[in-house]
Amino acid sequence: MTERHPSDDIPKKKLNPFVYALVIVAGIGMLFIGVPALTHGNGNRPVATVNGQEIYAHQLSQVANNVKANNPSLPEAQVQEQALALIINQNLLRDQALKDGYEYSDHALYEVIKGQFHDDKAYQQFLNNNRITAANYQYSVRQDETVNSYYQMLETAKIRNPETVQLALQLILQNRDFTTVTLPIAPYVNANPSNADLQTYYDAHQQNYLSPEKVDIRYLLLDAANLTDPNNVTEADIQAEMAKKQANSRRSGQYIIFDHDQDAEAAEKAITDGERDFNAIAEAVKKGEISGQAGDLLLNAKGKGVSKEADEALFALKAEGDVSPVFNTEYGKMIVRVDKIEQVDTISPEQLRREIAAQKSEERYIHLANDLFDAVQSGAGIEQLAETAQTSLQTLENITTVNDSLDWLKNPKVQQTLFGQNAIKVNQVAEPIQLDKHRSLFLVVTQRELPKPEPLDAVRPQVIKAYQISHAKEAQKAVADEIMQAWTKKQSAEALIQKAQAKVETHKEMNALSLESVAPTQVRIFEQALTQTQANTIIELENNDLVLIHLTAITPTNLEAVAPEKLARLRKQYTDLQNASNNALWEAGVVEWLRGKAKITIDQAQLASE
Repeated sequence: MTERHPSDDIPKKKLNPFVYALVIVAGIGMLFIGVPALTHGNGNRPVATVNGQEIYAHQLSQVANNVKANNPSLPEAQVQEQALALIINQNLLRDQALKDGYEYSDHALYEVIKGQFHDDKAYQQFLNNNRITAANYQYSVRQDETVNSYYQMLETAKIRNPETVQLALQLILQNRDFTTVTLPIAPYVNANPSNADLQTYYDAHQQNYLSPEKVDIRYLLLDAANLTDPNNVTEADIQAEMAKKQANSRRSGQYIIFDHDQDAEAAEKAITDGERDFNAIAEAVKKGEISGQAGDLLLNAKGKGVSKEADEALFALKAEGDVSPVFNTEYGKMIVRVDKIEQVDTISPEQLRREIAAQKSEERYIHLANDLFDAVQSGAGIEQLAETAQTSLQTLENITTVNDSLDWLKNPKVQQTLFGQNAIKVNQVAEPIQLDKHRSLFLVVTQRELPKPEPLDAVRPQVIKAYQISHAKEAQKAVADEIMQAWTKKQSAEALIQKAQAKVETHKEMNALSLESVAPTQVRIFEQALTQTQANTIIELENNDLVLIHLTAITPTNLEAVAPEKLARLRKQYTDLQNASNNALWEAGVVEWLRGKAKITIDQAQLASE
């Protein structure tokens, strides 16, 4: 007989898309699947065959018992369906893992079994109670862990197999039709609690109405911005800094070296009298009319030129275009002209005063911070730190985690120091906290007030609101459950939805690309609808509204019709499955992909007799 899928809750259209037959039963181990020579009575009768491998009745019984234990209210027929689906899926995944050359290592297997039993005696007792050999048990554990770890590997590994990449794209781009029913919380918020009701609710939820933890501190804030007063900067400091800045300017120009002193003197006189300019004399030198050499002086800072004498003459000139008098060098008589003066930014004495103060503050900050850090490590008290810094301690009271009177109170390190899991004790100097490059904080907690329940009268409005929301959620959930049950039973829920005055929206052929045009407030709803592996789900929004999502159809997308640039982007994104939005969707797709390629037969008559 051919396989019949155990679940077909979501209608399909056109090309028979992926059917989510994967049954997820949390906590069920697959230990006895595939164990050879493990039979009990008539348990050696095959009930199904997967790619030529037989599944026996005793295996089905073992897994069915586990399913039943985890889902006591599940009808027997569904227990058997889910158990068989689990076994089939397990076998397919195991075979795929082995086909890919993936098998659980001996060392890893040893660690798993070692972790299950505290000693060899307990292990042997388990084997005896279950009438199973160590070899068979190890075989079953290896099969189970091979599949589990293979799943994990698939979810975190780069996919190189084009067929698997194509599978991921088909899953992500499958078109989904779905209906959303929004049940606002507001219509159900109508409870009018008595004083006794409020007291009972308050007593049961006192942890929700605790006063905030508070601390008082004494502290020293070392701030580089406040360590040097600009008024204490002297005129000598300003002049020295100004000279340093001027020395950092750069100049370029031209030079002329004369072989004969009389030519140098004649050139100087001609320039002074205005008979010839520097360029004309330089040109005469280059043509050989005057014996010597002419050339350029490159842009350099003072003292960085090729000739000390030329450098001094160039930087002695006041303005661009000025020509120096004749001066002596080791090369002979020379004159220079300055062509470019690259000045540093002009700065006023007052601005320079502030810069000097900031520089001195930074130097003092580094020195003081190092001294104070060392002092804390040596056990110094907060008063000693203030004395070292030559400053007064500051005090803050009733600080809470939401106090924002000072910016540094929001610093994560400060919050951890005051209120974290390892918060400092009272009168204990905290580890120094570097707030940023220019500020360090040193503090001690002088008093701590732990959270305690606020009196009911102080929080009565909050308790009333919480009471009403709590009761509203119960009524809201009851309506949601009725609608979900109708959908599950394939009955019309229209009357229930109308009675609830719920908001209904219908969406057709939506896929991952649709998220690009979805309003931000709808993204979470669409992400759920596009990745869920059940026909019906409920999500609760931050405002306590419930959104019921009912899948009505799943249709495969023609990948050839998708814009190439969008397909390329998705292919790149989902080549790395760590970026996949929903691993359950991927697992379901992988299993269904394997089922689609497998040859599965089920002996319905034998199955019915079990």
